[in-house]
Amino acid sequence: MDFSFRGKVFFLFIFYGLVLVFAGQFIVSYMDKESIKKELLDIGAYQAEFIDKEFKANVENFDTKLSAIKESKLFQQYYQEHNINRLQEYLLDISKTSNFIMQLRLIDMQGNEIVRIDRAKESLLPYLVTKEKLQNKKHRYYFEAISKLQEGQYWYSKLDVNMEHGRIQKPIVPVLRVGTPFYFQGHKEALLIINIFMDSFLGEISHFPMFDVYLIDKDAQVILSPKKEENFSRYLGVKEKTFPFMDEIKKILHTQEYRGKDFYSKKLSLTNGEDITIVLVPKSAYLSALVQKNYEQILYVVLAIILFSFPLSYVLSLVPARLNTKVERLNRALKREQNEQQLLLSLFDLSDSVLFKWKNDEEWSVNFVSKSVEKLLGYSKADFESSRVSYSSCIYEDDLALVMEEVEEAIKTKKFFFEHKPYRVKTRDGKLKWILENTVVVRNSDGDITHFLGYLIDITELKEKESILEKIAKTDSLTQIYNRIYIDEVLLNQYYRYYRNSEECSVVMMDIDHFKSINDTFGHLAGDKVLKEFAKIIQHSIRESDILGRWGGEEFLLILPHTNLADAELLAQKIHNIVQNHQFPIIGKLTASFGLSSFRFKTTVEDVVDEADKALYKAKEAGRNTIRVYKA
Repeated sequence: MDFSFRGKVFFLFIFYGLVLVFAGQFIVSYMDKESIKKELLDIGAYQAEFIDKEFKANVENFDTKLSAIKESKLFQQYYQEHNINRLQEYLLDISKTSNFIMQLRLIDMQGNEIVRIDRAKESLLPYLVTKEKLQNKKHRYYFEAISKLQEGQYWYSKLDVNMEHGRIQKPIVPVLRVGTPFYFQGHKEALLIINIFMDSFLGEISHFPMFDVYLIDKDAQVILSPKKEENFSRYLGVKEKTFPFMDEIKKILHTQEYRGKDFYSKKLSLTNGEDITIVLVPKSAYLSALVQKNYEQILYVVLAIILFSFPLSYVLSLVPARLNTKVERLNRALKREQNEQQLLLSLFDLSDSVLFKWKNDEEWSVNFVSKSVEKLLGYSKADFESSRVSYSSCIYEDDLALVMEEVEEAIKTKKFFFEHKPYRVKTRDGKLKWILENTVVVRNSDGDITHFLGYLIDITELKEKESILEKIAKTDSLTQIYNRIYIDEVLLNQYYRYYRNSEECSVVMMDIDHFKSINDTFGHLAGDKVLKEFAKIIQHSIRESDILGRWGGEEFLLILPHTNLADAELLAQKIHNIVQNHQFPIIGKLTASFGLSSFRFKTTVEDVVDEADKALYKAKEAGRNTIRVYKA
């Protein structure tokens, strides 16, 4: 009788144990998949916001270029003088500051192209379109649109494909156009238009490892899709489109921000009339890999439970009175194991982003941090949670005051969420990284702050690219010294210093003698080498405070702060001697002519440059290879 009872109890426990284990496995697997998908969509929201900011920053960069051209005193002077050659040189220099400039044009109000600069590919140099190939654009849609704008307004085209001779260029070249009117002395005189290569930018945003990325316009036409054959469907006549979110396309198109079950969408802030929406769909392969990894680990737990259930069931059948105690112990052990499993498999631990939870105390001591902190800062999770390291000690000392000020402002204004300006953190090995942080302020029912939750993203690579772009924007691509745009800015700053603080400043205009004959005799490649060598030896001959730039062609401009004409002439003589004694590659020796001027009362920037140019002209008239100082 006892054996039969124990056997029935034993097999009953085995049966129900197996049913519960497999049912639990199914439920946990389903919930785990949905949880991972939800966390991926949370990341998708941050990614969409980041893409929108990048898109806006890229477009505003070209707004700034057009604004700089319109406001340039030299551009206005060349336009007033109808000096087409100077206008061509100036706009060609502008085009060299960014490989993304596909085309830069100046068009008069009758639609005639005055100047046009083209670039065939991002990797190639821009070139000047000759006069006989210039066209009239009066009947083009962008001419009509930009002509209606007022001063200071900008027009943006649709994100479309480039056309050559009325046909779509193959392979497809995505392009965005930015235009604005140029007002001179209160009158609308001309239009400035930049065509921007968009292929690299679209390529970057389409290669997220976690998401399939779609860009669609207000008519549900595809701009960007994981299936390249669907891209720019409006222009390529693609009718069949296979959106995984087709059932909810109306909600996506008519909602600023929308979260579906399997996707996240957000409208971009580009005001070009297309109402472009970005849709991020978690990649099924990426999601499956995460679920599979979780499933395998759960399976090990299941097998362990099954093997353990036989002796456990046997013991429980012998001692029914102890059943409740043993089940409670097992449940507690399983709960601890599941909590540890969930923490280890946290999505933050699989990504490069870091989640922080810290107290509202002086040191910002840490309650919790995701394991991914070790990738970012080099310190372990335990270093922070044991208070061996505080978060405030990791913030770079030069940025700590600003970060604390932003926190205090958020507390003062009772914000629940805010974003810090990018700041630097110091890693365990002393390296500096740039961080973008979004912070949630958590308060209790009494309104007192209990702690902060911070979401940290490493943007070091982005900041480094910004620094490189800034350097490129003010550097001459051939000689690697400053370009004319930056030299114009320095001259203007020196002008203000002279009138504000009476700070002396002299200018030296230099021109390589007989440079055309060098190009004609030895070729343009040899001429380029001469220009680079010339810039190099001058750069090594001047003081650290002096500013050297390429003015155009074989002309160079040297700005000498805190220097009167007499001292400037001594430095010019030094450079003159070095140049005429230097052995240049291929051609041997050459000479240069020098013209000097300085800031004086009631002189403008244009006056000083013009006077140096006149002095240089006199040096040329005197037989070249000499120095002349402008005499007022």
